[in-house]
Amino acid sequence: MQNVSAALLSTTVFRGDSFIIQELQPVKDTINFKLLKDYRDMYQVTGDMGALTASAQLRSGGIQGSSTIDELMAFGKDQGWQEAVIGYARAYAATTKTYYTEYLKDYKAGRYETA
Repeated sequence: MQNVSAALLSTTVFRGDSFIIQELQPVKDTINFKLLKDYRDMYQVTGDMGALTASAQLRSGGIQGSSTIDELMAFGKDQGWQEAVIGYARAYAATTKTYYTEYLKDYKAGRYETA
């Protein structure tokens, strides 16, 4: 059995259930995606990880000058910024498509060495 430092453990309640959480160490703790039986399991894993990450971010609200939870909620409800972000994403997608088209043209013309 492996000893875990108390500094790497925390507790939380998620959807009414209590959990003890061990902080992941990237070099040793991973999710073995090969054990997932089908794609729906992947959605469950990523959904749970997203919810837990969002929860952790909200818990840090207002610390060291960051936005408070109320400010974050107001930002999420405000849709004024969304059109600008969507417009930028569309424009950049078009730019990326242009770059890719140019790359393919150059690749087919033999401008890149292949191994």
